[in-house]
Amino acid sequence: MWSLAIVQMANRVAVPLLVLMGLAEIGMAVGLIPMSLLWGFGALQGSAVAIIGALILISMASIIDKRASQPPSKWIRLGAWLVTAILVAMVVSNFSSDYFLERWILGIVNIVAAICCGIVASSTPSMLMEPVYEEITATDTEEQ
Repeated sequence: MWSLAIVQMANRVAVPLLVLMGLAEIGMAVGLIPMSLLWGFGALQGSAVAIIGALILISMASIIDKRASQPPSKWIRLGAWLVTAILVAMVVSNFSSDYFLERWILGIVNIVAAICCGIVASSTPSMLMEPVYEEITATDTEEQ
């Protein structure tokens, strides 16, 4: 369905976005970024939750990268679809927010990440396998 170049491009966009979101979570956990900046003044102030969120986002980036860079197992394929579903849920959550930055900044970043992860998840599983060619001998061509 998708060409190898499109899948690789989607991977190059999705993985850094997920890692960047994870780093933002770590920044909020250690106090470098105020949580109220992204989630408004009613944000939960908990560094443990932010660290768990960062670990989840970085794990999601790892799953998408594995799915796009090697022939996947059925668990990695399922994981890539799960990552896409989680990102779609995050998009819905962001756009239902009343806070401007969460709605428009995080919402758009999550839309781009969800689309890219969807492309990677829906790519043909065998597209990353090395092609195997059979040698054609002269007798094979003479018979036809």
